[in-house]
Amino acid sequence: MESKAGVRVEKLDISYFKKKKGFHPLFLEFKKKYSSYGRLGGIIKLDNPSDETKEALSGILGVDVRRDKEVKVSVVKFEKALLKTIFKDFTLIEIVEAYFGEELRSKKEIQAEKEEQKRVYFQTYYKYAKNDLARYWLEAIIEKNELTKYVHNYYERDKKALSSILNNVIHGLNRLPLKEYERLPIFAAITTKNPHYFDIGTDSGRVLLAALQLYLKVTEGKYFTQSPNSGEITEILARFNIMRDDINNDVTVFGLQGYYQDGSTSNLLKFAMEENVVMNLPLREVVRLGKISALNNKVYVIENSGLYSTLIDKIIEQEVEVSMVCSSGQFNLATWKLIDKLVDNNHYIYYSGDFDPEGILMANKIKEKYPNYVHYWHLDVASYKSCLSDEIIVESRLNQLLNIQNQEIGPLITSLLNTKRSGYQERLMESLLEEIKSGKI
Repeated sequence: MESKAGVRVEKLDISYFKKKKGFHPLFLEFKKKYSSYGRLGGIIKLDNPSDETKEALSGILGVDVRRDKEVKVSVVKFEKALLKTIFKDFTLIEIVEAYFGEELRSKKEIQAEKEEQKRVYFQTYYKYAKNDLARYWLEAIIEKNELTKYVHNYYERDKKALSSILNNVIHGLNRLPLKEYERLPIFAAITTKNPHYFDIGTDSGRVLLAALQLYLKVTEGKYFTQSPNSGEITEILARFNIMRDDINNDVTVFGLQGYYQDGSTSNLLKFAMEENVVMNLPLREVVRLGKISALNNKVYVIENSGLYSTLIDKIIEQEVEVSMVCSSGQFNLATWKLIDKLVDNNHYIYYSGDFDPEGILMANKIKEKYPNYVHYWHLDVASYKSCLSDEIIVESRLNQLLNIQNQEIGPLITSLLNTKRSGYQERLMESLLEEIKSGKI
């Protein structure tokens, strides 16, 4: 055993202290003090010491403490007392180490050693990282980024199980971004041979999602929160061409035309347009299309499904040629991908939503993503005042608007914050219809 001072003390005869059991409480306190402070010093207080302890201390200290209910031992005085014994050539630390048969270690030293072991553990995975995505993730783990907290907690619970997860996640990250869309179960099966390995809610799914989110934060400054909602999860995966669900994820469309990668026309959209049919187009079909076109190079996006359906009725009745999309509140992946393809085809988006925090947030989000192609449609103070309801908006919802930096809808946000009441699109129906018919927007 190597002592703190570097002196070998294997042959140190500690039997004197071992035989006198009264020393044991004192040596336990020595060990506790070193654990807390990384050194021995100050005063050791022994409450209600046994007669054996009082006898042992009286003998070595040369002070009678047998009548004391509480004994205080100065470490300095105890070390001086040792100079008059056979232990004069050894330090107190060496004696205590020999007494317990182990090296004294402070909590700080133990923690530092654990942290070093953890760092080495994670560094071993660098050899498997083949791209920046995987390397960024490992660096973030070592640096204890907030998005890696779950990994560190898992390390403390089960390092062996974590090893398997890290291997598989890194293997998956090495494949990203995918050149073509891959459904999540297929991505998992190809990566791990288990189609459910990266299911949302599993440990491995959470680790993969956090790694993807961290990469988006580092490379694009985009951050969703540590617990993204279902829509955000779908969006995160989609950024790397992983599709979470391409059947139940759809977008409602009217008056659109589509073309496949080879230039052929989508008969599905063609017949829907010819028959004036409103369609719920699944994400599966959206991503198959190479190009999507709208009439007059513009599409009207309506948040409220009831208003959307009523406008369609009027448009069909009055034989107005127009392209319209219903977002039904917050955009899902199918809606985003559809708008992506319209914008890629240099089409303009006219967006109209409800006058509530969620509608304003959506308006801000779509403008941020397509600043040169999105036009607000009746998202102004006058329209808001004409649509006021009696519904009071709670403060927690209003607070979501405080960080929006968007001059175009700034006055509307101010009015909403002051009025604290929702406004709904339905009252704008006649105005929206007239503007669609006239083609003024």
